[in-house]
Amino acid sequence: MAGQPEGSLRWPDSIAVRPSSPGNLGRCKWARVPSTIHQFADGPETVLDALSARGWIRDVDRPRTTATDPGLSSSVSLEMVPPLIEDADPRPDLVGWQAWAEPVLGAAYLWCASFSASVPHDLVAVFASSLASPVPVLRRTVPESAKGRLTVVRC
Repeated sequence: MAGQPEGSLRWPDSIAVRPSSPGNLGRCKWARVPSTIHQFADGPETVLDALSARGWIRDVDRPRTTATDPGLSSSVSLEMVPPLIEDADPRPDLVGWQAWAEPVLGAAYLWCASFSASVPHDLVAVFASSLASPVPVLRRTVPESAKGRLTVVRC
C-alpha cells in the first residue's frame, strides 16, 4: 500500500465488541482504529504468556490457543473469527482472538470481545494483560451474575 512503511501490515478498519444481552447478539459496536501498524514478529504465545504471567491457566485440551482465569469465569481463545467480525483481509477461515466472561456456566455472557485476524498479537497481549490484571477497577455496583466473584471496595 502506498504510504505505508516497508514491512508493515494493514490494520483492520474496526474492532467489534459484541453486547452481552441475548437480544443484541447479532449487533456489534464498532471502535475505529488506526489504518496501519508495524508488523510484529511475535505470535500467539505473546498473548498466552501475558495471561500466564497473571496466573491464568492454559486450557488442557487447547494449551496453545486458550487460557482461562483461575476462577473459571473468563476466557481468551484464538479461534475462527465470528461471521460478523470483518477484517481487511477477505480470506475465509481466518482465526482471531475472542475474549469473554461467563460468570455462571451456561448463562449469558457478561461481555465478550472479538479481535479480527489482522490485529497484531502484541496488541491483543496488552488487552489480555490488562484484563487479567489484579489491580482494582473502579465500580459502583457489581453485576448480579458476578456477585461472590467480584468485590466492591469503598474508598
